[in-house]
Formats: sequence, structure tokens, C-alpha cells
Amino acid sequence: MLRLMLVSIAILIIVVGAVVLPMPIPFGAIMMVTGLTILISQSPFVARQVRAFRHRNASFDQVIRRAVTHLPARVRDIVRQTDP
Repeated sequence: MLRLMLVSIAILIIVVGAVVLPMPIPFGAIMMVTGLTILISQSPFVARQVRAFRHRNASFDQVIRRAVTHLPARVRDIVRQTDP
């Protein structure tokens, strides 16, 4: 039940982030990344898809590798689950 609730909240955060994305302040991108992080932690399928995407897109993977050093430890561990 908790997992379903977290996945639902993550999807809602991603959708709201997509709506807010065109605003001048990057709240939409932050919201979308937050929602995706929650989804990665709750869904092995999403983690596999992100891992495959990072494997196919080396430039995106490099951006993630640089950003991961600045993230909190818990989020860093979640993102490292998707290392190709």
C-alpha cells in the first residue's frame, strides 16, 4: 500500500513538474528529478529503464555522474542504482 502511494505521488510530482517546466525558475526540472528519484527507489522496472537510457546516452550519463557528487547521501545511493 505504501509503495503504491509513493509511486502515485512520484507520478503526480512528475506531471506537475512538466506543467511548471516552462517557468523561468527551474522548479519544474527539480520536481521532475525528485519524482523520478522516488520512482527509481520504488520500481525496479524504472531503475532498469533509466540504467538502459544512461547506457545508450553517454553525454547524459556524464551529466548525472557530475551531479551525483553534489547530492545528499540517500539520493546519491538511489541514483547509483542506475549506473550502467
